[in-house]
Amino acid sequence: MVSEHVKGLDALVESLQTRRKQGTTYRQMIRDLRDDPNVDIVNLASAADALEKHSWLNPDDAFEDPISMIGYLREHREDSMNLGILTRALWIAGSIPHDQLEEFIRSAGAADYYEQNSWLHTDEIFDDTFEMIEFLREKKPDSLSYSYLARALWTAGKVPLKKQNSFQRAAAAADYFARTPSLHVRQQFKHPEDVVLFLYGQKNDLSMSYRAQALWAGGKVPRKRLFYFMKEAAAADFALKYQDELTRQIRAAKEEVTLPKTHYWYIPHLRSHMDRTVLKSRIQPDKPISEDYFHTVVKYAIILYAHEIIGRPYALVK
Repeated sequence: MVSEHVKGLDALVESLQTRRKQGTTYRQMIRDLRDDPNVDIVNLASAADALEKHSWLNPDDAFEDPISMIGYLREHREDSMNLGILTRALWIAGSIPHDQLEEFIRSAGAADYYEQNSWLHTDEIFDDTFEMIEFLREKKPDSLSYSYLARALWTAGKVPLKKQNSFQRAAAAADYFARTPSLHVRQQFKHPEDVVLFLYGQKNDLSMSYRAQALWAGGKVPRKRLFYFMKEAAAADFALKYQDELTRQIRAAKEEVTLPKTHYWYIPHLRSHMDRTVLKSRIQPDKPISEDYFHTVVKYAIILYAHEIIGRPYALVK
């Protein structure tokens, strides 16, 4: 579904390009829009001026991503030219996707910020998300988000292009940790079960998997074990999603087997009398849930709400 906002941008660009072919200057066209409250008239006027003066703002090919656009602008512009203004000029000229204007503008703004703030400049190329977060934590102003600064580093080639999404997710988790005092505990979590119980006690609408990453970004989870902790927390989220079904199955399985008394090795005995095919993955509904993952889901079902059915305390499950 295309938003009304995007439809409006498409119509505006089409109108500008049509009038340009008829001989109207971009400056005049922008002036005609000055009473429209939905138009960023000041920046568009500056962009129109740049477009009139510089033929290189009408490239032969459109840009498919912000990085290629920023590289092109850095190669052709004069030093004092603002990348955000030039991005708007390219948008007027139809050289960037209309439905991605805001994404391109954010990236151009972050690139401008990187150029203007030497404290961000480093020779290091970050291949580890935690190293990037630690670098920013030591230096960043409180008013700026990790997400914005991660984008700035990305535009400068300090973050691998193909890893942008994972770095942005890690930065967003760091932002969430920073603004969530309830996560600021002295405890260093060594076991994922402890993380799940801690997060479950907070009764938050966000997934435990995401909040586990936030704890990691805050240095509360072992640095090298992020994937393991997030996978365990995701299994706990899954156990909560299917609480009614798992409770029913665990209760029925308990009646069918005699459970051993040591450690949590009784879970395979329960699992052998349970049907994992009724549990559908949120990510891949047609893909069967593996035995190992089902084991972990059942473990967290017992830890979080079914331990009374089993008659075992959490310490024996762990």
